Amino acid sequence: MHTALLWDISPTISSTLPVWPGDTRFETGATWKIGPGCPVHVRRNTVSIGTDATSFNAQTSKTPGAHHAAHTILHSLVPPITSQNA
Repeated sequence: MHTALLWDISPTISSTLPVWPGDTRFETGATWKIGPGCPVHVRRNTVSIGTDATSFNAQTSKTPGAHHAAHTILHSLVPPITSQNA
């Protein structure tokens, strides 16, 4: 049995990402948070449909040691892909 590799080549999305002339530039901003010590923060993201990538916003949590989407390992989201030779 062989386990295939899956490479995530999505670009990091930031305000420095180039866009087509007249297109919407990426913006993000805090909307609200639950309270001190809580790692949950709600953010507003504005992105062009032309960005064509999946975004994991590293600003989801600023609590030291907190887990957030930017640190999610891809293989924890995608099940192993296996092939069997007959």
